[in-house]
Amino acid sequence: MNTINEDQNSSNSIDRIAAFRQAYKNAKFLGRIQIALVFIAFVITLASVVINSPIMPALLNTPQKDISPTIVVVTLFFTLFEIVFLKVKTSEQIELGAKIQELFDTEIFQLSWNSASAGKKPAIEKINNLARKHFKKNPDTQALQNWYSVRPSTPHPLGVLVCQYSCLSWDIELREKIRQSVILISFALTATIALTAVLLNPDTQSTLLNIVSIFMPVFTYAHTIYELNNKTIKHTQEIKDLLSDTMDGITPDTDDNWIMQMCREIQNSIYTYRASAWPIPEWFYWILRDELEDTMSYSATDIQNKLAEKTVR
Repeated sequence: MNTINEDQNSSNSIDRIAAFRQAYKNAKFLGRIQIALVFIAFVITLASVVINSPIMPALLNTPQKDISPTIVVVTLFFTLFEIVFLKVKTSEQIELGAKIQELFDTEIFQLSWNSASAGKKPAIEKINNLARKHFKKNPDTQALQNWYSVRPSTPHPLGVLVCQYSCLSWDIELREKIRQSVILISFALTATIALTAVLLNPDTQSTLLNIVSIFMPVFTYAHTIYELNNKTIKHTQEIKDLLSDTMDGITPDTDDNWIMQMCREIQNSIYTYRASAWPIPEWFYWILRDELEDTMSYSATDIQNKLAEKTVR
């Protein structure tokens, strides 16, 4: 028997869920600013290409003017703002969300807090402030209930393993789709500017400056997303391998203390993965929501059935 379902729906747990969701939401908002800067850079660079071309002066009967050096300065500012400010603030919110989620997990899983891995526990004031901000726009607490899907009849140590496994069931597939999408979109934006510049403007220097203008913010953003998703996919696979090895080693005679020790080790890896994981945009998640939730529910049921078979004497 386990009390995970009851514990995860307590008022304190709901506050923690609201708080880490808000922290991740803050990180996603900063991510949207990064995306906006990339597309603004694309628009103004495309405008620079058109203005610099012979077509615009002929249509407006105005002298041709090369504004590509100015555009390079503007997009360089965007790039530096992204690196110096947005990436740092995004990482801070992700880490805060991961700490609060770690607190939620350790409390309902009845695991000790590992300060060597996660540092100090998040301040209760920060948790309350984030929770209030979440509930201000999303007052329905029922949407936060039953965060994990686990049968009450499952023994507690095995229930913890089920929860740990189910939250990773869809992560790799989704992040691989994001990684592919980022590569394709980045290539499309850069190629559009390059081809348009070559076709409309015979001046080599202006063409190169316009390509550099779009390349800087696009490459910086795409490289960040690609690198972080690669790292997250690697961490996720390592955690799933550790979970699989742990579950393979379980027999009817396995000591519960050993399982809980392994759960603590797995939880350390889960925190590391969460603290460095690039936040998945809400719109991307909602497109695949039904499929992902079905996958998670199926994974939880499948794992519980397999564990039940392994522990029957």
